[in-house]
Amino acid sequence: MRITFLIFIAAAILSGCFPKSEIHPTPEAFENYARIYNKNVVKITTEYSYGEPKSERGFGFVIGEKGKKLYIVTAKHVIQQKDDGDDSSVHRNIYVEFYSYGRKILAKEDPKIADVFDLALIETDLPFSDYTWEKGCYDNAKRGDYVWFIGRQDDGWYVPPEPGVVEKEPLSTDHTYTIKSEDVRRGTSGAPLLKSGALIGMIFQNNPLNRQMFALIINAIREIIEKQLKLDLWQLYDCQKEKHISVRINHEAQKKEKDEQETEFLLKNAESYFKKGDYIFESKDKKYNSAFYCYQKVLMKDPLNPYARGGVRRILDILSKSLDNIQQEYAKIEKERINNNFKPDEKIEVLEKMVDILKNIRTVCQECIRFQKDEEKDEDEIFFCKKTEVDGKRKFEGELVQTLKQAILILTEEKKHCEASSEKSEIMPQCNGIEQKLKKYEIKLQSITSKGDKS
Repeated sequence: MRITFLIFIAAAILSGCFPKSEIHPTPEAFENYARIYNKNVVKITTEYSYGEPKSERGFGFVIGEKGKKLYIVTAKHVIQQKDDGDDSSVHRNIYVEFYSYGRKILAKEDPKIADVFDLALIETDLPFSDYTWEKGCYDNAKRGDYVWFIGRQDDGWYVPPEPGVVEKEPLSTDHTYTIKSEDVRRGTSGAPLLKSGALIGMIFQNNPLNRQMFALIINAIREIIEKQLKLDLWQLYDCQKEKHISVRINHEAQKKEKDEQETEFLLKNAESYFKKGDYIFESKDKKYNSAFYCYQKVLMKDPLNPYARGGVRRILDILSKSLDNIQQEYAKIEKERINNNFKPDEKIEVLEKMVDILKNIRTVCQECIRFQKDEEKDEDEIFFCKKTEVDGKRKFEGELVQTLKQAILILTEEKKHCEASSEKSEIMPQCNGIEQKLKKYEIKLQSITSKGDKS
């Protein structure tokens, strides 16, 4: 019985019934490969506005860039439902969301692809001016190769912890890989299929019951773009000609480790500054020694870092409370002014604090609003930021200028009386004090008005 079983196994291997053996990639390898390509992957949402409102979700990935437009391939059914026909296109909005940019951006379908494959091409604007994507390489896969995809799980971008395996190579008629995977997920249509750092296809169908995924081969996609649509958009490299993918992977792994160390260092420094009360400084000599600067540096590399985003909002809350306190002081001074007890020195001091706080609030607000996702917009925060910007620029900065002018007029008169006094020797120190204060206020006024002229 045992001999018969061994003969069966040997025959099966020789006939190719089992996948060929391949070195099993480590989870770190998955993550490194994914890190190269994650900037290319987008989440796609198609919203239909006719009949009963509904939406379709999936993914896509960038294959080219031209004239500040990005071109993305996805599964056709993600942007157009089969039973709706072409008429559905006038009642839909297609949105894409990039890994490194939380907000949704409107997209549109490019020249239509014949319904031979479940494939579509869409175009959208660059998410931001300095956006870059990885012009990686594409390749073929063979039976037994380990593969995985880049998708999204809840609020995080997802790479399966264990790879799938190519169960069936494509036929010349269907151009489709059949993938066996323990991690089949609905909603991954349009996601890129990868092997060892190379792009090999696009997932267009999932079968969770049989633990199978089906992917259109990348060469078929390229030929449709270039030959059927006759578009000069394809900017991915042929892996057989591009021999530097392993170098890039190692470079990305080293860069990731360095970024993680820098992020950890910056977050620790931010907490240290936070405890000291060094929340934010605008002056050149102190700018780098503040919690906000550290959080801002982290967000430049990782816009969705929850610790940095939370830290920025904590700073905004503290500044908001400081603003409340200084506004109470301002209200008291205004009350005294109405009662003919005007004290310009006190008012100038309070207004300067007010303007500085409002300036810092504007800086923090820009960072908060910049990284807010559309579905997470905090309307109260946006209203507060807009109101403080108006108060800072139009109201309190203008009032500071007027108060300085009033103080300069008062001091100028006092200086004249001082100089005309018959007892100059006795009041000379007082005159000198008036003159010093007058010069100080004139310099402040000139500084504020010159900034206003430049802006």
